[in-house]
Amino acid sequence: PPPESTIERIHNRAEQSRLLARDFVPTPTNRSGQRDGLAAVSYRGFKPEKVSVPITFRTGSAEFTEKGRDFAMDMAVYLREQRPGSITLSAHTDPRGSEDYNLELSRRRGEAVRRFLQDQGVTQPIRVEAMGESQPFRVHPPDLNHHTQQERWQMDRRVELKR
Repeated sequence: PPPESTIERIHNRAEQSRLLARDFVPTPTNRSGQRDGLAAVSYRGFKPEKVSVPITFRTGSAEFTEKGRDFAMDMAVYLREQRPGSITLSAHTDPRGSEDYNLELSRRRGEAVRRFLQDQGVTQPIRVEAMGESQPFRVHPPDLNHHTQQERWQMDRRVELKR
């Protein structure tokens, strides 16, 4: 297999591309029918610490957009299949708005995702971390000139899954 650093770089680029995608693209499955791609627990020995999922919400709200609901449903499907021991959801916002507002908004959004996953039959313990604007998405490569301000904010608004 390629070096772990190469796999991690590919993972980071795929994650970034998915965060910027205009439309929902379902998680692929491999030949044995298991969820693959960014939904995989590991691949070629690389185990991502976290995976950013573009669960989107209406502006200033914890209500999913249609695309956000599709990504949340997709995540529910592969979490039911994989049955990790525990799940942590870190909810992030872009920097617009006050720090306190963004922290509360990220908490409400993380809780909305937790309730949705539980309603969809995910039975593992789910912990929610409200991150607000404190951890902007790390762009790969780290040249911010490749993206507009709107795209950077779009990548900041995410839910990170840790298994």
